[in-house]
Amino acid sequence: MFFFEYINYLLFNAITQAAKFVANRLALIHEATDNAQWNYVNTKQNPADFASRGMTISKFQQNPQWIRGPDYLWLPECEWPQVCMDLTFPDNDSEVKRKSVVNASIVDDDYDEFNSFETLISRCSDFDKLKRIVAWLLKAVNNFKQTTRRKNDLANENEDKLPTQAKSKRLNESKELVKTLNLKVQDIHNAEMTIIRFVQNQHFDDEVQRLKAKLNVKRTSRLFKLDSYIDEKGILRVGGRLARSNLTETSKHPIILPKQSTLSYSIIQGIHRSIGHLGKNAILTELRQKYWIIGANGIIKNIVSKCVICRKYQAPIMQQKMANLPSERVTQDTAPFTIVGMDYFGPFAIKQRRCTVKRYGVIFTCLKIRAVHLEVADSLDTSSCINAIRRFIARRGVPKIIRSDNGTNLVGAQRELKDEIVKWNLNQIDNFMLQKGIDWKFNPPVASNFGGVWERLIRFSVFFVFQLILSCVLRELN
Repeated sequence: MFFFEYINYLLFNAITQAAKFVANRLALIHEATDNAQWNYVNTKQNPADFASRGMTISKFQQNPQWIRGPDYLWLPECEWPQVCMDLTFPDNDSEVKRKSVVNASIVDDDYDEFNSFETLISRCSDFDKLKRIVAWLLKAVNNFKQTTRRKNDLANENEDKLPTQAKSKRLNESKELVKTLNLKVQDIHNAEMTIIRFVQNQHFDDEVQRLKAKLNVKRTSRLFKLDSYIDEKGILRVGGRLARSNLTETSKHPIILPKQSTLSYSIIQGIHRSIGHLGKNAILTELRQKYWIIGANGIIKNIVSKCVICRKYQAPIMQQKMANLPSERVTQDTAPFTIVGMDYFGPFAIKQRRCTVKRYGVIFTCLKIRAVHLEVADSLDTSSCINAIRRFIARRGVPKIIRSDNGTNLVGAQRELKDEIVKWNLNQIDNFMLQKGIDWKFNPPVASNFGGVWERLIRFSVFFVFQLILSCVLRELN
C-alpha cells in the first residue's frame, strides 16, 4: 500500500515539488499517459503477487484470479473501488525538492542583557570554554566600537584635509584588525574578571553595595566572618590576616563565589579534571589557591560522587564469599594440638664455628585455638623434618591429624625449600606417622587458601623472630 501511495504522490502532485532528476522522468510519464489511466489494485486481489510470493498447485487451481483478475474488473469503471488518500511526505525526502530557507535578524527592544549573560553561564559547564567565549565577545565589542569610532572620526574630519584614498586606507586597517584577532592571556583574564563580577553582583548585591559605600556587611550576611573587601578591579575577596605573607595575592585573598551559582560547579569540575580525579581534600586545597566558594565541601562531595571516572576506579572491590570452616576448626571436643597445621619458614643465618649455615623454622599451630609452637630444622631433608615433629610431640603430645602443604606449593617458604621438599622420603615419613598413629593430610596443589590458617601465623612469627635477631649473631647453641 505504501508503494502505491508513494507513486500516487509523485504522479498527481506538481512536478515542481520534485527534485530535478525525478521531475524530468515524471514529465515523460505525463506526456505519455493521463492521470485518469492510473488506478490501484489491492495486494490481496493482485494476481501478480501469486507468482512472486508463491502458491501451492491445489490453491492455484482453485483460485480463478490468475485468469480472470480481480472481480471488480468485470464491472463498469464507475463501480470500481476508489482509493482516497491524504499523503504528506517529510521535507527531508531525497526525491522532494528542497525548500529555500531565508534567515532574518530581528532587533528586540526588550532585550535583557542580564538574563542573556546568566543563560550563557548556566549553559556552559566548562569554565575555560566560558572564558574564551566571553573573551571573544568582549574582543568583538571592543573592535566594533573602534571601527565605529574611526568611521565617525573620518566623517567629522574635513574632506580637504584628508584625501579619499587615506580614508579608505584607514577603514581597511580597521577591517584587517578585526580579521586577524587572536586571544591573549590578558583577554582571558579580563573575561574571567567580568564573569566573576557578574556572578558576585548577582548573588552578593547588598554586600557589594555596602562595601563600595565603605560600610561593613551585616552580621546576618554569609560574608560577615570572611572580613571581605572589594579590590581595585571590583572583585569581592576574602580579607584575612595573611597580608604580610609571601604567598601570591590570590592565595592570600581568594575570590568569593556563592554556592548556588553554576559557575562554582564549573570551576570545581575543572579543578577535579585537571588534578587527575584526586580526592576531596586535594580538590579543596587546589580550589583555595584562588577561590573561596561558600559551602565548597558540599559541592565537592556532590561532584565526586557523580563523577563516572571516580565511581569506576574507586568502586569497592568485590569480596570473595568464603565457605564454611571445616569441622576440625570449630569443634571443641579435643585437647589443644590434637589437630595441627604445619609449615616451614626462613631461612635464618646461624654462626657455626667460622662459617655461616642456614636453619629453618617449623611452625605448628593448633587449628582449634590457634596456639603456636615453633621448632628449628637443621636442613630441609627428611630426617630434620622428622626430628622437628618428634620434638613437637615430646612437648605437646601426639596429634591425631597434621595438615600441611604438599611440598610443591609452599607459599611462604623460600625457593630452596620448594626445591628440597620434593627430595623428602615420604615413605619414611609415612611409616613414622603410622607408628605414632598420626594422619598426615596434604593440601591440594595450587591451593594456598587451604593453608591460610598457618600462613597468617607465619607472617607474625617471621616478623617477631627477625625483630629479635636483627642486631645479634645467632650461634648453634642459641
